[in-house]
Amino acid sequence: MDKSLRLSETSTCFSSLETKCLILLLKGYSLKLIADIMHLEPRTVEYYICSMKQKLKVKTKFELILLVAQTRFAEYVKSADLELE
Repeated sequence: MDKSLRLSETSTCFSSLETKCLILLLKGYSLKLIADIMHLEPRTVEYYICSMKQKLKVKTKFELILLVAQTRFAEYVKSADLELE
């Protein structure tokens, strides 16, 4: 099953790991906590965030969060009790 994320019909897809990272980021988790939850190194989480920023053509993590927060995906994250494993 494909667990990638597409923010809109014209957007670039995020991988399933990028999507999990984004969900936790939107929930306000720190990079270290995201890494612990996902059983990754913090540097790997930073890489996923950098990749998502490049795909959405934003420069900062704050801009990434603001842009995604304006989508229906942000509503989905707020309302869902997501299983991330």
